[in-house]
Amino acid sequence: MFKLTPFILAIALSLTGFNVYAGSTPEPSSKHTYDVVHQVNINQADVESLSSLKGIGEQKAQAIIEYRTANGHFKTIDDLLEVKGIGEKVLSANVGRITI
Repeated sequence: MFKLTPFILAIALSLTGFNVYAGSTPEPSSKHTYDVVHQVNINQADVESLSSLKGIGEQKAQAIIEYRTANGHFKTIDDLLEVKGIGEKVLSANVGRITI
């Protein structure tokens, strides 16, 4: 049977990022930061949610809702390009946040 000696345990913990020195606490890593990405369903979102997208203010958000009401649900994300005021730049800036 494998026996964990204090030395092996210290090495194992250090490889996982734990600080094994007595009396110290691990410091948060500044190497990685993660932003929480909120998805916006363009077939269900209200003005406030749509306005959270880059390049979409209240007027464009309202235009999206009006287009959706008049034409039915968006079938693809690219269908947003049919909304007046929404271009490739706005679409590409939000491609990771938009869902249908």
